[in-house]
Amino acid sequence: RWPIDPVFDKVAANVASVIEDGSCISFSLGPLYEPLAKHLMQKKDLGVHSPIFSDALMDLVKSGAVTNRYKQHFPGKSLTSYALGTQELLNWLDLNPLVEFQGIDKVFNPMRIGKNPKFVAITNIRKIDLTGGISLHVGKGNVTTDSAEVIDFVNGAEISEGGYSVFALPSRNLKGEANIKLSLEDIPNQMNIRESVDLVVTEYGVANLNGRTMRERAMALIEIAHPDDRAKLIE
Repeated sequence: RWPIDPVFDKVAANVASVIEDGSCISFSLGPLYEPLAKHLMQKKDLGVHSPIFSDALMDLVKSGAVTNRYKQHFPGKSLTSYALGTQELLNWLDLNPLVEFQGIDKVFNPMRIGKNPKFVAITNIRKIDLTGGISLHVGKGNVTTDSAEVIDFVNGAEISEGGYSVFALPSRNLKGEANIKLSLEDIPNQMNIRESVDLVVTEYGVANLNGRTMRERAMALIEIAHPDDRAKLIE
């Protein structure tokens, strides 16, 4: 399991702040989701429609925050396709009636995802530019997310009544380099879904890009960039 990093803990707290009671969420693996589960334990009547089931998600279900009461697709059950984690997770999942495993034709189908009201697609990203272009994680040692998978869940959130997408990242990487950039030129694993990016979250806050002009989007992202990077981005 991932250790809880202080920066990712702040990012996760900000992500949790925009998730309402009764929402249906997607989940994944990595340093964002470990603390996110802890921050979501205060919520009520969450639903789960997720590509992957992890130890952190198990903890969230055990806390009582997940009831799947308002789900329309496999109501009453946490829906997923894959599980990856400790032996404790696999033992807990074995014949567990709270969790439903189905193929990707059902779990990754935007129309089925969109049946769930207030669906929130939560994605941990690598970098973002000032227009809302994003880059996903890639490289040796990372649990990577395929762009098609992200698009399926983002499209599902767009179809969902009251649904939206959340893209989260720390303001800087481990080398101290800015993750909110003027351009993503030469950075791999890019996605051009700018119109579908609703909320962007860092440890410094939440930027709502929905329906904003290019200038407004840029200013909103600069406000949640690392304080030492803001002047250069404005310039």
